[in-house]
Amino acid sequence: TTHIAAAKIMKAYVLMTLVDLFGDVPNRDALKGSEGNFNPNADPGQQVYDDAIVLLNEAKAELAKTGLDA
Repeated sequence: TTHIAAAKIMKAYVLMTLVDLFGDVPNRDALKGSEGNFNPNADPGQQVYDDAIVLLNEAKAELAKTGLDA
């Protein structure tokens, strides 16, 4: 669970940094090239921030687990 939490924290950090640097960035349509979507639409910065906050809350829940809960 610690590694899952760390991955979610890093993804949230990257998303927030991308918004800070570039404004609106692809998030929800990103990384779907296998579905034929090679040009994803940009999501509004606030929506990307909201998604990052969800990831951070999920990471917090993962970190609250102990080895016996996993």
